[in-house]
Amino acid sequence: EIVLDWGAHVLLHQSRKEQADMPLHVAIATHQSVLDSHPGMESQQAKAIQTLLSYGGHLDIKDKKGLTVMDLADKRQKEGILAPFLPLSLSCLACQAVVSLNIPFQSYYDVPPRICKQIELHI
Repeated sequence: EIVLDWGAHVLLHQSRKEQADMPLHVAIATHQSVLDSHPGMESQQAKAIQTLLSYGGHLDIKDKKGLTVMDLADKRQKEGILAPFLPLSLSCLACQAVVSLNIPFQSYYDVPPRICKQIELHI
C-alpha cells in the first residue's frame, strides 16, 4: 500500500502487458491458492486484492494470456472478495464496447488522449 501511496501504478502500460503478469491477476491467483491450501489464512491476499482495486485496478483488463481477473476468479472470490467491486464501472463497460465492436477511436481527434489510454488498456 505504501508504494501505491507514493504513486506506483496498479496497471501496467499496454506495451508491458505482454511481457509481465498484471499485479491484480497475480494477487487473485495467489488468493485462490491460499483458499485451496490454507482455508482461513487468506486475509493478507484479500487485503492485497482490495488495495489494488481501491487504487484503480480493473477486473476486466486482460493479462498476457488474454484473461481477465473475472476469468481467473472462482465462484468463492466472485461472491466474496470481488463482490464489492461489481458491477463494472460504466467507463470500463464503454471501453469494452468500443473494443468488441472495433470502433475506431485513435483516428478521431475529438477523443481525448486520456480516454484513448483507457480504451487501450481494455484491448
